[in-house]
Amino acid sequence: MRMSLGYKGSCFDNAAIESLNGIIKTECLYCRFGKSKVKNRMIPRKDIISAVTEFIEFYNTFRPKERLGFLSPVEFRLLNPKGVYPVIIHS
Repeated sequence: MRMSLGYKGSCFDNAAIESLNGIIKTECLYCRFGKSKVKNRMIPRKDIISAVTEFIEFYNTFRPKERLGFLSPVEFRLLNPKGVYPVIIHS
């Protein structure tokens, strides 16, 4: 893994990871454990790690993404091994 830094004051550097963090919180943790228990740190760390690990597998393998033509990231990569197909953007 390599750290990436942009220009000072650029909000776009963190946008992708902040979006993913929001998805993990809402679709994985809050649904499974409840928002207040997660926010108040009432869930054991090992349970959080286990839930997030399982969710990442689901997110990459099965969860369809509109931007990828309703394919999962793994399906999109398998259909696009050379990375030449453009990402589908719906407006």
